[in-house]
Amino acid sequence: MKSKVSIVFFWILVAVVFVYLAASIIPSMFSSEEITVSPALSIVYDDVLTVTGIALRDEILVSANGTPTSIDYKVSDGDRVSIGDAVATYSTVQAPVKDRLAVEVIDRKIALLKECVSSTTQYDLKTLDSKTKDAIESYLSTAQGQDISKALDASVQVSSCFIKRDMKVSGDKSYYKNILENCESTRSTLLTGTNTQQTGVYASQAGYFSSQFDGYESLKASDYKNCTPDTVRDLLAKTPGARPEDYVGKLQHFSYWTYLCTVPESEASRFEIDTVWTFRFDTVAYGTQTVTMTVKSVSDPLDGQVSIAFECSSFNEALFSLRICNAQIVLRSYSGYKINKNAIRVHEGETGVYVLSGAKLVFKPLTILYRDEIRDFAVVTPNTNSPSRTLILNDSVVVGGKEVYDGKVVNIN
Repeated sequence: MKSKVSIVFFWILVAVVFVYLAASIIPSMFSSEEITVSPALSIVYDDVLTVTGIALRDEILVSANGTPTSIDYKVSDGDRVSIGDAVATYSTVQAPVKDRLAVEVIDRKIALLKECVSSTTQYDLKTLDSKTKDAIESYLSTAQGQDISKALDASVQVSSCFIKRDMKVSGDKSYYKNILENCESTRSTLLTGTNTQQTGVYASQAGYFSSQFDGYESLKASDYKNCTPDTVRDLLAKTPGARPEDYVGKLQHFSYWTYLCTVPESEASRFEIDTVWTFRFDTVAYGTQTVTMTVKSVSDPLDGQVSIAFECSSFNEALFSLRICNAQIVLRSYSGYKINKNAIRVHEGETGVYVLSGAKLVFKPLTILYRDEIRDFAVVTPNTNSPSRTLILNDSVVVGGKEVYDGKVVNIN
């Protein structure tokens, strides 16, 4: 008798399980509904404010005694020199056109080789490949703008990346050192052949040297410690001055320099005096430069804008090249998972997403760190310790679908 009861109970249990599975699975098999998913990706996202401003330094000009026809620089741009150091030699004798052109070409080769051979920064091959790719893309972008000067600078950066990569692979700089010596010897021969006399130029003060000229050298950072939005607008619209005929280079005594810009009045409350901010500057020749800058002055509002003077103590060749330029101010960084913002839903009062786990939808609670309404994504983090309910990398997050609910079994053809 007990055996018969057990058999009956067993078949009743089987029937209940079958009915449950039929009710859960069979409808989805015949449903035409599609579930759209996208992976949860790891991301560190910076919320930035893009501004346009001008970099100001307290520079003094280094000049020749007369108009130089050729200049041989003894230091590289951005190098620190002491008072009395030789920064260049020059000639005022007019050499034949073919020799002058040859010297100009050789000078560019010498500058490139010196920068590569003397570089102390060590990169792995992966980083060098990435930098090479960025340099090539920058060159192509610049070439489309048909600015020959900028395109030439960008092409030099491409060559620099290739040379540094080759030296990394070979582990030897001697090949390029020999080329550098040959270029210097050829240059000397050309100048000697024209009977030119070389005159030395020496630093009148200690500081950072640059051979570049942009026409804004007369603007002193010390003259613009406090300025209005109108002042910044006037500076950005200012016509650059002409290069003096006797120009050799310039010196910046201190490593401190100033970046002036305007920000919307609605953002001004963030920038209190002495607060420190991360800036990113994109340069054609040197790539992206990331530095920290300190707020030194904030103006009164004018026409919805506020002018701010930021001060930076970092200094190198790339930063020395900045003048009128855009910058990205990092307002805040968010680290978490990037998901489509349309995937965010509310379930029983909790904010979260539905994740496709096998053939079933699982609701996973989360906290929204940042939501970008324009680009339709959000940065989120899990807010539960339950392993089965915790959002993880590459989870298939449901973006679209009808009648989405926790525990739903779906057809995944």
